[in-house]
Amino acid sequence: NADDALAELEEMQNGLDPKAQQFVVHLDSQEKILAIFHWGRPINRHGFGDFAFGLQRGYDQDLQKMLTLNFSDKGVHTNDRPAIVTGRFGLGFKSVFFVSEQPEVVSGRLAFEIRGGFFPVRLSLDVAEEMRDNARRLSAASQAPTVVRLKWARYAQVDELFNAIENFKR
Repeated sequence: NADDALAELEEMQNGLDPKAQQFVVHLDSQEKILAIFHWGRPINRHGFGDFAFGLQRGYDQDLQKMLTLNFSDKGVHTNDRPAIVTGRFGLGFKSVFFVSEQPEVVSGRLAFEIRGGFFPVRLSLDVAEEMRDNARRLSAASQAPTVVRLKWARYAQVDELFNAIENFKR
C-alpha cells in the first residue's frame, strides 16, 4: 500500500525529503493504461541507513504477502504498542485484477508482472526502464519509485474506472 510505504520510509529515514512524498495516479484512456506511482519504501526493501526493524517487521516479504491470499502480519502489535497501518491481507493490491489481467510493477531493484493472479514473472529490461523513465519525468525525488502499471483488461469498463478515479481524487 502506497500510504504504508511512505510512512515506513519516513520512519526509516527519520523524516522524508518533501520532494519524495509524492503519489501520482495517471490515467491514459487512449492507450487504456492506469499507472500508479509512489516514492515511498520499495517493495521488499527492509533496511535503510541505521534502521534495524525492517526484517523484524517482515518488510523483506512484501511481494509474497501481496500475492498470498488471506495472509498478513499488518496490525500485529509490537511490545505494548499497536501497529498503525492501512490495509490488510493484500486486498488493495489484489483489487488491481478488476482492471488488469497482468499488472506490471517496478519497485527498487524489482521489475515484474503478475500472471494468473499470484505468479511474478520478470519484466524485460526495456519495459522496466520505460516505467522508471516515466516516473523520473514526474518527480525530482531521489528515492527509487514504485510504479504499478495496469493495462486494461478487455472486461474493464472505461467509464466506471474513470468515475472511480475522479471520486478518489476528491
